[in-house]
Amino acid sequence: MISYEAFREREVIIVLAAGIAIVLYIILFYIDLWKPRKLKEDQPSETETRYLSVWEGIPWTIRVIAVIIVLSMAAYTAYLFTHPMNW
Repeated sequence: MISYEAFREREVIIVLAAGIAIVLYIILFYIDLWKPRKLKEDQPSETETRYLSVWEGIPWTIRVIAVIIVLSMAAYTAYLFTHPMNW
């Protein structure tokens, strides 16, 4: 069985890694936020008639959040399958 001290140290490492990931994510978000934007043309060309795909209409930051949520849900579900609750 894992002692409380070992669990506490592992928890601190996980929290520090999550904090570093959040800081890097914020830095990348601000770089993307302040980069120059493309100017829209006054008259759109007649050849552009296709619709945007789902991935083209969603900013990359929201895509990253969605992927992280799905992966964390899958990991938590796998954890619950391997370690069922003892009620």
